[in-house]
Amino acid sequence: MERSARSRWIARATSRPRPHRRHRRQAPGRVGDSPIVGAGVYADNATCAVSGTGNGEFFLRSVLAFNVAARMLYRGESLARAGGAALAQVARLGGRGGLIAVDRGGRIAMPFNSEGMYRACIDRRGRCMIVTSNVSA
Repeated sequence: MERSARSRWIARATSRPRPHRRHRRQAPGRVGDSPIVGAGVYADNATCAVSGTGNGEFFLRSVLAFNVAARMLYRGESLARAGGAALAQVARLGGRGGLIAVDRGGRIAMPFNSEGMYRACIDRRGRCMIVTSNVSA
């Protein structure tokens, strides 16, 4: 996800497994959560942009990505708190996964509740962070 100088969302992307790996885990013809606005992806200029990956059925049921933005807007939660709470809801349903999100102020959150999640970002000061361990950031 990227924010323009005028505070508009201009890009969003999620990396997916290689096709031959995905098909073993996903039924033919199934649409995953990533392309579904609100489940795997959501962006709102008033709050944040979110991109998630994990057990798509649970992301769909909990509307994970939208849930993060809604918690910020209606409860006044920080990005980190909203992301953690949205993932906790996924976990209560039996799902695992993670998300990368950035709020309108450029703050980044990358919580996950799965065994591990590779993640990377460049913050508003230009500092790069690449995490390949299973430690939550």
